[in-house]
This record gives sequence, C-alpha cells and structure tokens, in this order.
Amino acid sequence: SKMGRAIVSNSSMQLLLKQSSSAVDVLGDVFKLTEEERKRLANFPVGQGLFFAGQNHVHIQIIASDTENGLITTNPQATLQQAAAAAAEEQT
Repeated sequence: SKMGRAIVSNSSMQLLLKQSSSAVDVLGDVFKLTEEERKRLANFPVGQGLFFAGQNHVHIQIIASDTENGLITTNPQATLQQAAAAAAEEQT
C-alpha cells in the first residue's frame, strides 16, 4: 500500500527475514533487491536476513541468547522442553 511504502521509505534501517516467494516479488520491487538477494530472502534459515542501512544491503545473522530464545521461540518442541524444565525446577 502507499502508506506501507511511505513508512518503509522513511525508516533509516530495515531488516528483512525469510519471506514467502510471493512476498519476495513485492519486496524485491520495493527494496530494489538483486536476483541473488531475492533468492536468499526466500531461503534464509531462522535468524538470517538482509539488513538495510541507507543504500547498503548486508546479509546478517542474529543469534539470540538462551533467555531471548526462551521468550521468542515458536518451535513446539522447544516450548515443551521449556515447560518440562520449569516443572522440574518447581519440584526441587
């Protein structure tokens, strides 16, 4: 939308993480991504993305601390492990 483009263009920095193929097409036009950046954006693993500061585009890897990971994970297995660890800690 026009409002969305205005918000993006007024931001001095942007961070793009993995996107669906259909979103990559739109974002590629908005951010003027190269073909290589478009391919990467559709295939990044968790924690990797593209960071934009002005005209500079760089590949970035974000590594969360254990505490941060515990707060933000959406991995069902990790969530179950956290719940089990919390229950075990309560019993001691």
